[in-house]
Formats: sequence, structure tokens, C-alpha cells
Amino acid sequence: MTEVTNTQPEENSNKKPSINLTDIAQCVEVLAICTERGAWKPGELSAVGTLYDRLLKFLEEAGIAAASNESETQ
Repeated sequence: MTEVTNTQPEENSNKKPSINLTDIAQCVEVLAICTERGAWKPGELSAVGTLYDRLLKFLEEAGIAAASNESETQ
């Protein structure tokens, strides 16, 4: 009989999940890319746009310019 062993290291179960400004900037980029590719249904556009604007404003107030925002102005 073959025994299966877990070769992945155990993760610290006490470690709390976290996100940082880079993660938020990547979310803004994902929203922009999906919008360019037509991933949203018309009824979803308002919610997606609102989320995009809120994340972008948060990044701007934190002093971080999202890559997608820079590419829109060029």
C-alpha cells in the first residue's frame, strides 16, 4: 500500500490575511483590463465603475498612482 505524504510546508495558522497598496493597485489594473475586454454585462458597469473609482481615489490619497490610470492619460 502506498502512503501519500504532504510535501508542502505547513503554513502558520496564526498568520492573519492582509492586503497592501500594491494589491489594491493590482485590483484596479484587473478591473481596467476586464473592462477593456468587455467582461462586464451592461447592468454591472455602474457597480464596476464605482468600485474602480473608489479604489483609485484610495490609491491617489495614499500617494500611489495605479498603472492603469497612468496609461489612460497617455
